[in-house]
Amino acid sequence: MTTPFLIVPLFSFAWGIGTYFSGTAHMWTIGRHLSLGNLDPQLRCYWRSSGCIVTGAELFWQVPNNAGIRLMVGNFGPVPGHYHGKYPTRADTWSLLENPDKTLTLEELVVESKVRKLAIDPRGWEWTGEKKDKPQKFKVVDVGNDCTIVDDGRWACLFDRASGVRFATYGGDRSEE
Repeated sequence: MTTPFLIVPLFSFAWGIGTYFSGTAHMWTIGRHLSLGNLDPQLRCYWRSSGCIVTGAELFWQVPNNAGIRLMVGNFGPVPGHYHGKYPTRADTWSLLENPDKTLTLEELVVESKVRKLAIDPRGWEWTGEKKDKPQKFKVVDVGNDCTIVDDGRWACLFDRASGVRFATYGGDRSEE
């Protein structure tokens, strides 16, 4: 006899495997996960949240989806299609930024570091409105050939140097969470 209690978990497990191979996999959680918005350092995929309200159904679709992705990562390595280079920890990032390689304006940053402007906009680094509230200079550190760290004094964003896409953001108090 086929029931939703069997079909939903099997479909979700298969979905996790399928999204792994398509490079669109993401892990599911409830509430605010510490890695939300950042690429997971081990799995190399992003986390998504179903929200703060727990319905009980999460057990039937989140756990199997995540198990399928973890199975694929364990057998075939990190999720394809995402950044696979060096991934500095929060502490390493703040340490590296103590002696930046260079300090650039936004325009120089976009041109010289190949950081896509689209990837910067979510942090409010767009030159619109009052310039006094916007950062004038950015500390920049290149980590090997893979990663560029950009610090505006409030947030440190880690970018894939090849694509210019932001894959992690560390902010606030500059301490380890």
